[in-house]
Amino acid sequence: MDEKAARTIQTIVVDGTFTLAGLAAAALGIWYVWEGNAGLAATGLGGGLVLLFAATIHRFESLKGLGMEAKTKELKFQVDKAEHALAQLRDLAEFTGTNLLRMVSAGGRHGSATSMDNSYKVSRDVKKLFADASSKPETVRTALEFWARYAAIDMFSTKLRDMQSTFESRIRQMGEDAAKFQGDDCADLVRRSQALREFQLGALKGLGSWELHEFPSRLRRIVEEAPDLLSVQREQWRTDFAPAIAQLQYLADNLDYGDHEYWGEISRKRG
Repeated sequence: MDEKAARTIQTIVVDGTFTLAGLAAAALGIWYVWEGNAGLAATGLGGGLVLLFAATIHRFESLKGLGMEAKTKELKFQVDKAEHALAQLRDLAEFTGTNLLRMVSAGGRHGSATSMDNSYKVSRDVKKLFADASSKPETVRTALEFWARYAAIDMFSTKLRDMQSTFESRIRQMGEDAAKFQGDDCADLVRRSQALREFQLGALKGLGSWELHEFPSRLRRIVEEAPDLLSVQREQWRTDFAPAIAQLQYLADNLDYGDHEYWGEISRKRG
C-alpha cells in the first residue's frame, strides 16, 4: 500500500470516529434538553459540534481550489505595497520636516539666502525621493527645474558682477575722453557712454522670468553685444565666461551640476 492510500484510509477512520462521537454527543445534548438539564445539554451539544467540526476540518484545504490561496497572496501583496507606501510617506515627512527647518533657519540670516551647496543637496534628495516613488519624468523635471533656475540665476548674477568693473572702467574712460573734445565728438562719446550704461543696467532685466535654457545664450550675449568694449576686454571675457556658459548648458540639459568644483567656486564668490 502506498503512502497516499494509507493517508486516505487514516483520514477516513479519523473522520468517521470524530463524526460518530460528534453525533453521539449531540444526541446526548438533545436528550438533556428534553430532560430539562440545561448545563449538560449545553455541554453535549457544544462537544458534539466541536467533534463534527474536527471531522471536516481537513476539507478546508479544498478552498485553495476556489481561489482562496490566490486571494491570500493578493492580500499579502497589497499589504506589502501599503507598507512600502508608508515607508515612503515616512521618508517624505522626514525630508520635508528636516529641510523646511533647515531653510527657515538658514535662509535670510545675515542677509544671505540658502547656500548653493545646501540647495544642491536638497535637489538630489528630491530627485531620489521621486525616483523611489516612481514619479513621472515630467513631474521630476518640473520640480528640479525650479531649483535649477535659481542656480542659473546665481551663476549669471555672479559672472555679471565680475564684469561690472570692466563696464565701469570703460564708461569712465569714455567720460574722460569726452572731456577732451567739444561739439559732435564730445556728444558722440557721451551718447556711447550712456548706451553702455543702459546695457549694463538692462543686463539683468527680467532675470527672474527667464527660462532655464535661455541662460547660456544670454550670458554669451553679454560679451558679444556689450557696446564699445575694447577688443582685449571682450576677448578676456569670452575666455572667462566660456566655462560658465558650458556649465549653464549642462545644467539646462541634465538638471545637475557638471563641474562641482566650478559651482563651488561660484558659491564662494556669491558669499
